Amino acid sequence: MHRQDLTSTGDVPRAAGRKAGSRLRSDGHHGRPLARALIWVPTAALAVPVLRILVDSAVGPQLSVTGVISSVLLLLGLPIGAIGLYGLANGTARVHDGPPHFAWLRPPVAYIPVALLLFIAAGLAAG
Repeated sequence: MHRQDLTSTGDVPRAAGRKAGSRLRSDGHHGRPLARALIWVPTAALAVPVLRILVDSAVGPQLSVTGVISSVLLLLGLPIGAIGLYGLANGTARVHDGPPHFAWLRPPVAYIPVALLLFIAAGLAAG
């Protein structure tokens, strides 16, 4: 009689929501390095002037509390928004069981509304 191999992991990719042939790389990410670069390079480029505003507002000749608060909120929102956009581009927003709006409640896509709230708060703090 043939015993079932209980150590086999043949169905793990399908159970984890991935295709049977797809492999998770050692760094924990799927493919799409171009999408990652197209999201993170502009995010880093946008963070540079915000860092300059933060430094000028915090240690400049005149302390600007509104500049510090708004730049800190922007610096928090930029990477959170980038993580959410990468999740959206990577296909994390697909929901197989349930209504489509449930996709916006799952991380990392749920970070997009959080980032938008941080951007609105930064604008209100600056204005």
